[in-house]
Amino acid sequence: MYLANGQDPEHGEGYGMLWCVDITGKGDVSAELGEIGQPGKPNPNSKVVWQFDKFDLHHDGKFQRAEHMNRTISSAAIDPDTHLLFIPDFSGIVHCFDTETGQMYWTHDLESATWSSPLVCDGKVFVTDEDGDVLVFAASRQKRLLAKNEIADARSYCSPIVANGVLYITYRDRLIAVQNPR
Repeated sequence: MYLANGQDPEHGEGYGMLWCVDITGKGDVSAELGEIGQPGKPNPNSKVVWQFDKFDLHHDGKFQRAEHMNRTISSAAIDPDTHLLFIPDFSGIVHCFDTETGQMYWTHDLESATWSSPLVCDGKVFVTDEDGDVLVFAASRQKRLLAKNEIADARSYCSPIVANGVLYITYRDRLIAVQNPR
């Protein structure tokens, strides 16, 4: 199971955490045992596979905003062919991770907040942001931005979806459907 957490984005930007947890365990499977507010001890029954809070992607000894997992209300999307996980955070940073190890491969700054979850479809990752932009990335370990579509005077807070070969993107005041002509 992959989940990200952080405080309510209505409180502004801030740091969060991304977790990969083996859900086949029973009982307390948390990483540490102890009382809230007290230092914990490692849990021998932990089912935490990996967790991510930050990584020095540029190897410069400094942690930039894009190298942190920030607060999010988005769900992760996984490409089953590449075993890559994609998740945006409220700060507008899209992250790409290896599903098994948690290794971060790349980030991209949307330059706008995002409330939506990404869509992985046909080897592509679709992400919408609060400015109404729809960005399309290749589902790959190397960052490849395939398209950036800007919708004027639009705000998107919903996740893109696909059904019957049609991509649907919801904005505050409109619904856009995109279909590839055959």
